[in-house]
Amino acid sequence: MRIFTYGCLVLFIWACSTLVTLAQKGQKAAGPLGECGTVSPSKEAIDAAEQAIFDLKKKLGNKALPGPVSLPIKVHIVRQTNGSGGATVTALNAALTLLNAKYQPVDIQFTQCGPIHYIDNDNFFACDLNLDQPSLVLNNVNDAINLYVTGTLVADGSGLNGVAYFPSGAASSNQMILSTAALSNGETLPHEMGHYLNLYHTHETAKGKELVTRGTGANCTTAGDLVCDTPADPCCYFYNSSTCTYTGTAVDTQANSYTPLVSNIMSYYGGCRTQFTPGQYSRIADGYLYRTSLMQTSGAYVYNTACPVVVAPTNLSAQEGTCSVRLNWTDNSTNENGFIVERSLSPSSGFIAVGTVTSNVTSFTDTSPVAGIATYYRVVAANSSGTVGNTVSVTVAPNNICYCVPGVTNCTLGDDIINFALRSESTTLLNQASGCGTNGYSDYSSVSSATLTPGQSYTIAVTNRAQYPEGFAVWIDFNGDKTFADTERVFTSATHSRTAVQTATFTLSLSALAGTTRLRVRQSDDSSPVPTLPCNPYLYGETEDYTVVILPTTATSVASGVWTSSGVWSSGQVPTAATDVTISAGHTVTVDTPAAAVKKLQLNGKLLYQTNSKLRVGQ
Repeated sequence: MRIFTYGCLVLFIWACSTLVTLAQKGQKAAGPLGECGTVSPSKEAIDAAEQAIFDLKKKLGNKALPGPVSLPIKVHIVRQTNGSGGATVTALNAALTLLNAKYQPVDIQFTQCGPIHYIDNDNFFACDLNLDQPSLVLNNVNDAINLYVTGTLVADGSGLNGVAYFPSGAASSNQMILSTAALSNGETLPHEMGHYLNLYHTHETAKGKELVTRGTGANCTTAGDLVCDTPADPCCYFYNSSTCTYTGTAVDTQANSYTPLVSNIMSYYGGCRTQFTPGQYSRIADGYLYRTSLMQTSGAYVYNTACPVVVAPTNLSAQEGTCSVRLNWTDNSTNENGFIVERSLSPSSGFIAVGTVTSNVTSFTDTSPVAGIATYYRVVAANSSGTVGNTVSVTVAPNNICYCVPGVTNCTLGDDIINFALRSESTTLLNQASGCGTNGYSDYSSVSSATLTPGQSYTIAVTNRAQYPEGFAVWIDFNGDKTFADTERVFTSATHSRTAVQTATFTLSLSALAGTTRLRVRQSDDSSPVPTLPCNPYLYGETEDYTVVILPTTATSVASGVWTSSGVWSSGQVPTAATDVTISAGHTVTVDTPAAAVKKLQLNGKLLYQTNSKLRVGQ
């Protein structure tokens, strides 16, 4: 859960412009129908927003919404990788027509700006909000409202109809996501647009439970959805969907029976929602003014109803680097809102966004390229009417595979790892103080390392700021292939915990290959699952990488010399108590330490001892 501070109003996003003046981290409203994934703000965030709206209207002389207002929508339809599935144009047009009908009384209309942007990707088609939203947002244009329609939509294992983001100046809040089925139900799109323009659920409780009375003692201006002509709503199990009548018997704290407006669009009474109230229309107008004021302050996105033509970038080139592909292009436009870089394994379809840059930037480095197969890149202006430039191909050599750089994760609000330690019994092998890294990632592999022995147990200690419930996971690349497989995850928290120091114990697999490899620790807060994937973006948290040296489980002498010389052994590592040792014929090895130990010893050559030296054999 997140406490909101007077900084930048943010819902379900991982980054926000420092120019914006309202910030928040929130907790999703619980809905028995799995209806809506929009985060419910905290009381503090709502109070800050209400004060900001009051100040704004006072500054504007309490003028009404200057109508009519036309808002552009950029539609992104997600299909399966092979181009099948996805919402139809007919369903989209019907949904936009109905949306305009619902918002006509407040003089706000919506127009589709630019062509439909198709995203052909199986993972996004079956969209998991916690895992996929941070990557999906890379496709956002910055001059229109971004509407994504996925095949299905889930969060925390529960199906959702849609999700939107409350007013903010952050470009990441300028979007909403619907499932294909929800696009056609006539209810979800107006509902989510209501959130986008600052309407709460009729059953909102962030500022307290709303009383039924509208007479003496009424609290409808300070609790619930803050709208007095929407009756108090206990939400939402008990109603007859055929007759659209409420059948519940719940009472409020004053023993008054609820009579919610089942037909209200911002309710959870699916199949019955058809109307906004005059009070909600007034609040929508205020929400539009509020969002546009935040947008203008941050400069992160605009509403450009003219949808101007943007000249496509040209001369795109790709050059393989160390663990990367460097892209360069020519900017032929003066009105682009930045560029989106897309990648695919096909030259004509399946492109997905892998990064964005701001206006006038003409280069991008893909730090997690695909290796061993031809990969295609293209660049498009981040405008609703932006056209795609030329496509370029590059094949990264298999031996140039590098560890993936995790997707962007926000650790600036208190979700960073501030110390990571690795211990063997009472011996500390690694102890690294740290903090929030760039985009939520810190690579300490060149400065911090630990030597590990297969079969031995180790203790991990992850320290965080204890501001929010956090969970973590740790991987070790046992086979050295520069990927973190699920079988290489040595620990995963059972749940999130608001504990400053979280510890775990694991035993290093006997199958771990000897040599230098990588350890990764990932932390995420409770707005996302406990980490189980090593590379995907999370909303809040951090990732850190370290080097570990895995000692061999077998060693054979390759030269005569003293026991403690690495040059004596085939692995270059001095044997430990977990090592099976063979001293080859013709070699003489001298034990020069009282601490030498092996698991097994096969003596084909000679073994000598210096004074006070010892060799322990067996566990």
